[in-house]
Amino acid sequence: MSLSTGAISQTAFRRTIDDCIQYARRNGVGDFRLGRRSHPRLPYVHPVRYCLDSAPSQNQSQPGYTLNIGLEGMALCCREALAVGSSVRVCLPLSDGSTVWMEGTVAYCEPDAEHYRAGIAFITHDGQDFSRGST
Repeated sequence: MSLSTGAISQTAFRRTIDDCIQYARRNGVGDFRLGRRSHPRLPYVHPVRYCLDSAPSQNQSQPGYTLNIGLEGMALCCREALAVGSSVRVCLPLSDGSTVWMEGTVAYCEPDAEHYRAGIAFITHDGQDFSRGST
């Protein structure tokens, strides 16, 4: 079920994130770091591909990996600093072996050992921005 974010509806968005969260819950250690978030994050460590909106195509995506995921966003480990507020697309693995490109906005980006840790706030296709909370 490879979905393009251009064709993803609110219902499909919710099913996609729910699938990622269920996959993380089955393979992770449970909810953690609720803090100021209205939705818990779950450990979700997977290699992914991501690209900035400035990239001409998804063929020019960069390697990275997820650290955790929740309904509103995810943490992404990447090799380069990402500008806060920039648009990003992340190719997430689903439990059935397929992938989906999700759109988001960089909420923060900070150095983390040899890489950068970026908080990505998901944006649904219907324009609802989930970045109002901390990611």
